[in-house]
Amino acid sequence: MEGSDKKLARNMEESWEGDEGYISSSLAIMDSSESLNIGQKNNLFNTLVMRLKFLSAKVNYRFINPVLGGPRSFIRHLCKLSTCLVDWSVRDPCTLDDINLQEEEVLPKSNTLNDIQRWLQSLVLPSCDNPVQPCVCVISCGGHHVDAGEVLFIDEIIIELQKRAITSLRYDLVTDTGTRMPGLHTLYGVFLLFISKNYTSGESLDKLVTLTEYQKANGLLLIPIFYKVTPSEFPKFFTEERLLQLDDSVQIRRVQKWKEAMNELALSDDCKWIFGNDSILPEEIVRYARLRLLCISSQNVTRMYSSLNSWQPTDMQMIGVWGMPGIGKTTVAGEVYRRLAPGYDSCYFLQDFHRMYQTKGLSHIRDEFFSKLFGDGKFVIDACDTKPSFLKDRFQNKTVLVVIDDVRNARDVEALVGGFDWFSRGHLVILTSRNRQVLVQCKVKELYAIQKLSQYESSQLLSLCIPGQYESMLNSELVRYATGIPLVLKVLGLTPATKQCAASEKEHMQILRQNPPPEIQDAFRRSFDGLNEDEKNIFLDLACFFRGENRSYVIQILDGCGYFTELGIYGLIDESLIDPLDNMNKMSNMFQDMGQFAVCEESKEPGKRSRLWDANEVAEVLTNNSGTEALEGIFMDMSNLTCELSPTIFERTYRLRLLKLYCSLSGNHCNLFLPRGLDSLPDELRLLHWERYPLRSLPRNFNPKKLVELNMPYSKMEKLWKGTKNLEKLKMIRLSHSQYLTKIPRLSKALNLEHIDLEGCTSLVKISSSVKHLGKLVSLNLRDCSRLQTLPVMIHLESLEVLNLSGCSNLEEIKDYAPNLKELYLAGTAIREIPSSIEKLTGLVTLDMENCNQLLQLPLGISNLKAMLTLKLSGCSKQNSLPNLDATILIGSGHLNTVTTMEVPAALVQHSTIQD
Repeated sequence: MEGSDKKLARNMEESWEGDEGYISSSLAIMDSSESLNIGQKNNLFNTLVMRLKFLSAKVNYRFINPVLGGPRSFIRHLCKLSTCLVDWSVRDPCTLDDINLQEEEVLPKSNTLNDIQRWLQSLVLPSCDNPVQPCVCVISCGGHHVDAGEVLFIDEIIIELQKRAITSLRYDLVTDTGTRMPGLHTLYGVFLLFISKNYTSGESLDKLVTLTEYQKANGLLLIPIFYKVTPSEFPKFFTEERLLQLDDSVQIRRVQKWKEAMNELALSDDCKWIFGNDSILPEEIVRYARLRLLCISSQNVTRMYSSLNSWQPTDMQMIGVWGMPGIGKTTVAGEVYRRLAPGYDSCYFLQDFHRMYQTKGLSHIRDEFFSKLFGDGKFVIDACDTKPSFLKDRFQNKTVLVVIDDVRNARDVEALVGGFDWFSRGHLVILTSRNRQVLVQCKVKELYAIQKLSQYESSQLLSLCIPGQYESMLNSELVRYATGIPLVLKVLGLTPATKQCAASEKEHMQILRQNPPPEIQDAFRRSFDGLNEDEKNIFLDLACFFRGENRSYVIQILDGCGYFTELGIYGLIDESLIDPLDNMNKMSNMFQDMGQFAVCEESKEPGKRSRLWDANEVAEVLTNNSGTEALEGIFMDMSNLTCELSPTIFERTYRLRLLKLYCSLSGNHCNLFLPRGLDSLPDELRLLHWERYPLRSLPRNFNPKKLVELNMPYSKMEKLWKGTKNLEKLKMIRLSHSQYLTKIPRLSKALNLEHIDLEGCTSLVKISSSVKHLGKLVSLNLRDCSRLQTLPVMIHLESLEVLNLSGCSNLEEIKDYAPNLKELYLAGTAIREIPSSIEKLTGLVTLDMENCNQLLQLPLGISNLKAMLTLKLSGCSKQNSLPNLDATILIGSGHLNTVTTMEVPAALVQHSTIQD
């Protein structure tokens, strides 16, 4: 900056400080305005509004001349003053009655309170902290001698922006000297800079230099568009002799600045647009600008930037950016870096560190890293140069910004930077990783979890990635499939088939899901390949079989397979491959498809893969008896399928762990036939889920020693097996609605059994007495076992919490209760009386005796059940008296936010206890 500029800048700085003081004093006066009369309020309000206009104009002038500077705190003060004036006008509308506006100020014709308030707010630029609509500003240089074709081309861009409902602004570096220009440092702006041979004066080149300097100083998003000149030709066109001829008084230093600005624009990362032989279209330029606009205004960017921009550099700050592959970690970190970098002395952004480490080696990357930070072109780093003490001294009085992208190992990044101990006050380190634990090991002080795009943002991004697509894609199958992952949206949008299959999205989606694009495969593989064997198997089981299932249930099943499932699931969460949500295993469509794709890659023959889930492929393997020892899991939806199977279908699949044959459509009869029976089931089974099993019993030689869950509802079984079998790992038996089942086997060795569900087993007469040994049993469901007449002893079942005997219409007697019951359902039974031992069930919450038409009376001890919230007695036609029930039973006064439900026979409605 030369002498005159420095002096002007100093004067402006002093002016800013004076204005800040004026604003502060104005705000103080407004705070005490309650003591003023109406006339004084009007005068003060009028004075402050005029001052606000003057200060806003000064800010506008600053933005036309960025070199003059001006602190951002002033802008915030200005915003506060405007906001306070608006609030004041709301409290005291009469202050607007006598407002004096200059002639050039034009208010809306309605001149309503809201209109005036909007006008007040418009005096403050969009650079303030208030949310604003993003804009695209087109900047050119040509003045009155601009090329007619360039004018037409810019007009087309402006029209295209307006068609897309994007706020657009136009600015000429020569002719618009006095025109108000929006704040260049606004987070929401994208600036298209037309570069041509029209820069024919020293004034225009000076402004070009000012613009590029302001871009570097404020992180301005400037996209060069070269018009009838290529990036390589542009600096050469203006030779030193030609530049010196532009102005007789030109200085060599001034010419050097011009050349530097031209070279920087020619080498810009955003330099993609070169107009010469109709090679680009306005639509494509606008599409790219909208993409960049969508990026810088995304919630992830604004949230992280706002936080870091307000950070007070009292100490070293290390930030972690965490998220799944393809979620946009690099994009967000890069955008925040671009915005923050101008405020730091030394900056470095290392993209894709893990891949660079593998391809170039640590030594090469470290040399480049410190060379950038030292800023002296020193490409060979000595050992002493990376000692923490040396680095701390070297950078002690400098601000440093470092971004290291895709960190996979904490030790690698520490080796790169020479340890984190030398970072100190004013130093900001940002690490991105898909593995949360890596960031924890790096001891980051704050962790930013990148959020998925909203459905609206997803539809915007997808439409911008599909050339020629302008309609809303909010309801697109592609948007729903992508589940807010930017990489998936971009890849789907740029896939050639997407452009041709807009009318048949579902068919197109099926193709893409079966054959994921290489970019998605690569993103997945970089995470999946780093997992240990346990984590890989757990992930594949989740992707193929258990997506969206309850986590506790999955852990129970897969623990039985020998995995450390809970530890593995936390590893997958840390690796961002699954989402923790309400104890469910949530997984994106992309990762589910990639997991299934990885299994399909094992072999072209389905029978030789580890897992099968496609109904048609499973039917083919079972029908042709082509399963092999490679098979570990089979899930098949039998709805609308008809298969006749061999008795030896599982003969070669002896490693099968998971078997689930089910009907997803209610009322659909599964036509799976075994006319010659079934010779065997794999002894490795942990899950045996077979709905509508067509045989009378399980194979005689089946050894269920590893079985965790036996789930066979609606079966035709009369019995499971004969004798006692080792069931030490069994946690759940579900044989509900097996109408031919007459008895269940001895369960004395099923010591870990927690749930038994025999609902609707209408032929079941009694329950094995071995049930009394099941000390871990939590629930026993015998609902609608209409022929059941007796129950085993239950006094020893200390873990039993739920006992459902509703609908057991032949059950006349209960001898005892499990001591810790919480829910007891006896509706529709033939019970005549309730044993007095019920008074010991102090934890009982629900007692349902609805329609017990043989019940004569309740025991007196029922009044001791202080925890009860629900008591149902309706339909007990022989019940003609009630004990003196404690009030807590009726109104639940001992339990906050609870209300007791009580249903009683009509004859007892007037009972004194109920009336009380």
